[in-house]
Amino acid sequence: MISEWRFDTSGPFEKSFEEALLQIADSQPMVEMIKMKCNEIRKNPKANLRWFVDGRFVYIAKTGPVKSLNIDPLLVVYTLAEQDKLIQRVFVCKAFVGDDPQMVSMSSLGETLRRAIQRALRNAADGPVS
Repeated sequence: MISEWRFDTSGPFEKSFEEALLQIADSQPMVEMIKMKCNEIRKNPKANLRWFVDGRFVYIAKTGPVKSLNIDPLLVVYTLAEQDKLIQRVFVCKAFVGDDPQMVSMSSLGETLRRAIQRALRNAADGPVS
């Protein structure tokens, strides 16, 4: 069955997502891994961890590491506009803290991740900087 969900390419958070992506996408394989994860998200967007941040639900999808290509695990953060079946990408980051490339739990990322998501949501709400 084909999913009815689609990505909102002109959504309010897309710019924040792209800015975060530019900061971490240091290789084409990493970009391809993010694309694959986004395709998985599109198939079942409610299947991932859900947090409540700044008055709205955000979903967090985690990729695995690709040791053969030396790619660390990533987190892809998104919101849903359920009425319109839209997935709004908010933020993407590496899934580790400090110099430790081991995958960590959401609870150990805790406040650092929450602040990054809040910043992305706030930047989108503020609109483009003139």
